Formats: sequence, structure tokens, C-alpha cells
Amino acid sequence: MVAHGGYDATNAGRGEGPGSPADSVQQREPTRRAVRSIIESIHVITLVLSLGMLIVIDLRMLGLWLTDVPASKIAERLDRPMLIGFTIMVITGVLLYVGIPIRTTQSLWFRIKMILLVIAFINAWLFRRHMQTAVGSWDAAPVPPRRTRIAAALSLTLWAAV
Repeated sequence: MVAHGGYDATNAGRGEGPGSPADSVQQREPTRRAVRSIIESIHVITLVLSLGMLIVIDLRMLGLWLTDVPASKIAERLDRPMLIGFTIMVITGVLLYVGIPIRTTQSLWFRIKMILLVIAFINAWLFRRHMQTAVGSWDAAPVPPRRTRIAAALSLTLWAAV
């Protein structure tokens, strides 16, 4: 029997009425989607900003752009905001993963992405160490050494694949 407000009293004992667990989940679903959308947006924005800075550094290391500026100056100015962006990107990525871990883990593309991310981070770490030793040697050269150009090309390729 349905009362005037739309509540079927015959289902009250089966946990299907107002205040039931099923009703509570349905009420929270729009909020969950909104929060997930905000986290995804922050993730993508920090990805774009961080990769934009990384591309500037890599293009300089390839000797294709800003060749009149010492490589260390570019890296020095973009390093901190890029690392902050990557940190926020990793945090939001973990939050997105925690939201749907089983489906995400089962995805072949997600696993490939994680492998590429690990390789890209190792390359970035080695590249950063190499950059720190460059000050005073090839730092101001318009075209960096071959090893540096290879690392920059590998960086661009890996991040494009991710």
C-alpha cells in the first residue's frame, strides 16, 4: 500500500524505505560523482601544467628552443612548480585509483601506464642528476651533448605514451 507521500509501507521491513541503506547510497551518488569530477579536473590540470613545464625543459635540452638561455636557469625556474604539480597529480591519481581500485587494476591500459610512469620517473630522476652536474660545463651551449638530447627525447616520448 502506497501512502500519499510515495512511501510503500509494505517494504519498510525489507530495508527499502526512506532512511534505508539503499536510499542513503542513492542520495550520496551525485555527491560522489561531483567529488570524483573535481579530483579528475585537478588531476588533468596539474598534468597539463607539469607536462607543459617539462616540455619547455626537454625542448631546451634538445637544443630546439630557448637556446640562448642557460639550461640550468630554465630548470631552476621551472623545477619547483613542476614538482609541486607532479606531487598533486600523484595524490589525485591515488585518490582516483582508490575510488575504483578493482576495475582500474584490471585494466591493461592502466598497467601499461603505470609501467611507463615508473620508467619516466626513473628517466626524470637520472636526467635531473645529470642537469645538476651540468652547471658550468655545457649548460650555456645552444646544443647540449648527445646523451642529454637522448634523455630529453626519451622523456618526451615516455610522457606522450603515458
